[in-house]
Amino acid sequence: MAVYKDKSNRLWVGTSYGLNYLDEKELNTDYPVFNKITNENGLPNNTVHTITQDNEGFIWASTNKGLVKIDPKSLKIVKFKESDGLQSNEFSDNAVWKNDNGYLFFGGIYGFNYFLPKNIKTNNYQPNLLLSEIQMAGFSEQESLFTILNSKNNPYTKKYILAPGDDFFELRIKAIDYTGSEKCQYAYFLEGYDKKWHFLGEDNRITYSNLSPGNYTLKVKWSNGSGVWTNQITAFNIQVKQYFWLTWVAFLGYFIFVVSGLYLFYRYRRNKVKMQYELSMEHMLREKDEEIHQEQLNFFTNIAHELQTPLTLILGSLERYFLKAKTDTKQGHNYFLSIVNQQASRLNYLVYQLLEFRKAEAGHLKNHYSFLNVSTLLTNISELFSHLNDQSKFDYSANIEPQIEIWIDKDKLEKIIFNLLSNAFKHTQAGNSIQFSVTKQSEKQQLEIKLSNSGYNLSKDELSSLFDRFFVVDDTQQSKISSGIGLAFTRELVSLLKGNIAVSSENNWISFTVQLPLNYLPADEEKLKDSLDKLDTPSYLLTSMAIERDSTDEQAILKNNKQAVLNSVENHEKKSILIVEDEPSIRYLLKDILKDIYNVYEAENGKKALDIVRKIIPNLIISDIMMPDMSGLEVCNIIKNTPETCHIPFIILSARGTIEQKNEGYEAGADAYIPKPFHTENLLLRVRKLLEYQQRLHNLFNKDQSPIKIPDVGMKDNDKEFLEQTIALIEEKLDDESLDAVYLEEQLGMSKANFYRKLKALSNMTPSELIKSIRLQQAVSLLENSEFTVSEIFYKTGFSNQSYFYREFKKKYNCSPAEYRSNHRLPLN
Repeated sequence: MAVYKDKSNRLWVGTSYGLNYLDEKELNTDYPVFNKITNENGLPNNTVHTITQDNEGFIWASTNKGLVKIDPKSLKIVKFKESDGLQSNEFSDNAVWKNDNGYLFFGGIYGFNYFLPKNIKTNNYQPNLLLSEIQMAGFSEQESLFTILNSKNNPYTKKYILAPGDDFFELRIKAIDYTGSEKCQYAYFLEGYDKKWHFLGEDNRITYSNLSPGNYTLKVKWSNGSGVWTNQITAFNIQVKQYFWLTWVAFLGYFIFVVSGLYLFYRYRRNKVKMQYELSMEHMLREKDEEIHQEQLNFFTNIAHELQTPLTLILGSLERYFLKAKTDTKQGHNYFLSIVNQQASRLNYLVYQLLEFRKAEAGHLKNHYSFLNVSTLLTNISELFSHLNDQSKFDYSANIEPQIEIWIDKDKLEKIIFNLLSNAFKHTQAGNSIQFSVTKQSEKQQLEIKLSNSGYNLSKDELSSLFDRFFVVDDTQQSKISSGIGLAFTRELVSLLKGNIAVSSENNWISFTVQLPLNYLPADEEKLKDSLDKLDTPSYLLTSMAIERDSTDEQAILKNNKQAVLNSVENHEKKSILIVEDEPSIRYLLKDILKDIYNVYEAENGKKALDIVRKIIPNLIISDIMMPDMSGLEVCNIIKNTPETCHIPFIILSARGTIEQKNEGYEAGADAYIPKPFHTENLLLRVRKLLEYQQRLHNLFNKDQSPIKIPDVGMKDNDKEFLEQTIALIEEKLDDESLDAVYLEEQLGMSKANFYRKLKALSNMTPSELIKSIRLQQAVSLLENSEFTVSEIFYKTGFSNQSYFYREFKKKYNCSPAEYRSNHRLPLN
């Protein structure tokens, strides 16, 4: 072991495992840490015999393979060997001495060497480096050539690309120096793999294996015989390719595949859970719907039972009256009694149908067969509907094969045919067609009844639900197909008769087809054959519902409207009312209620109502909602959004009486919403109050008063505030002849249409008419109460020219301004 303390108080310790050094300040710590220099850092040998320091501050040490000179600051090492004049490469332990002149003496096994360190010159020449025996995995021996690296500049760096799995390379390096190549030292560093530089021993061979796929750069540096090192030089670049299934593209694919699989599994699980939930909810809803349906049927069944007694009394009393009076129901004062009888019969039929439907669902409804001439029976039933062909102008045709006689339940067949015909006539508009056919198909042994009407197309979903109980395709339009229980009951009756019913919709036609068996007979066939009752006429109940009543077709409406025009010419004071209703009986009833007090016009639909309004401008409109072509809400919306008609009070009279439906009507602009059935007195009161309210407002603006004061006449607060603001704006700029409606609209923040509509409804004046009226009223006030001349008053009231002022003044007051002043001038104090 050799120990030496240098001038910087650094302790140097040489052992058989290298050279160690430690700063003095580290000696006083609990855990001092030595720094180590070995052959990996450039020592020729790890066995250190002696240590000393020359006068220049360099550390000298002897080893088993020569002397070394160490710069304590940079730790650069210069080696000296036997070829440099040493007695040998091996030295003795602690055999070192420095004299007063700075000579160093080192003892070895064959003598000793002495020298003056400062006289040893440093050689700065840097030899080139030879890379030889290059072995790359996957390359042939012919491709393993040599390369020479320049110590200063290498313009071209070779790149090796190794295939996947070829993960090693090897080479040998040696400085091209013929005088001191054995003293040259070498260091290398593989960028991308190593963390520190490696120093080569005597073998001078660089070997790497098990390289991971990636990019690497081999860097080297070397020293000359005097210990002068080059900068780091790039020897070559290496790329080790990755297996395709381990590339980032493959992993991206794996990731996408896994994520997609997880997502699909999640979707599958979610959809499965959702489906299970929906099935569970659907099952619960079906049970709930069935429960509600049963509750509805129970409720209506109970109501139906309660209705049977009053209906029996009503129908019995009417029949007794007609029998006793022997009066034709079509005549004069008995018209309304015939309507009561017909509608009571219809209600009785609906009650009876509901009770029968309840029995059919419960399985208690039985068949009662009789031998019938079906052709005669169905012909008689179809004729009950013939009069409707004249009223609505349907193209109605019935094609019934003659002499069809079969065993069948007459009551059920009647109800099937009556329900289908009623449904067709109810939902077919004027101008469309209804076709009714009955044929006997001997080859199929069945009776086929087909009823078709044009004008509608239904979707597959709607067709599939058409026979459901209480199903309605669209309850907002009367013109749409709705079933209630009529079609559901029809299907039950067909099923009881061992037949089937189908519906189809194509090319704007809806067709119902009923097929009944011809050869089906009950068990007691012989007993029934003995009776042989041929019941060819429809039942009294069906006949009483189809009593023909007075026709109120277009000609009758046109005649009534012409008479109303003549009445309006004869009596200007009588207010005019337009009734918009597609049901003739209700329209007739309304006209009969109102005709003694008002001049009544009629329209059977919304489009014709708008035509009448454009011609006559009625004082009030009463309209139903559910009508063909255009609903009452659409009519109301058009009336209230047209400046010329927005002031007309609009009353909606409809069977749709829920809060939401009323709000919908008021949202469209209706002034009143009266649900059916209505009370006559209530209707007359609402009509009278709306007309009186309108007249009071209009009279208010015809008075000659300035400034105009808006009294409390039952006006809504927002309407009163609107009029006060409008009048104030006009009076504020009364002397400005440019004052017009545009200025008022901007100040009030209203659109032109809304401002015009609101002002017209409240004052019966357009904006320009109101401005002119207030100017004339102000002129009248100045003529009565001031000394201004007529010309000055003309300017102060904002008229554009004097002739226009004189003309408008005379038109309203039937005299000139000067004449008015002389007749109405108030005495001045």
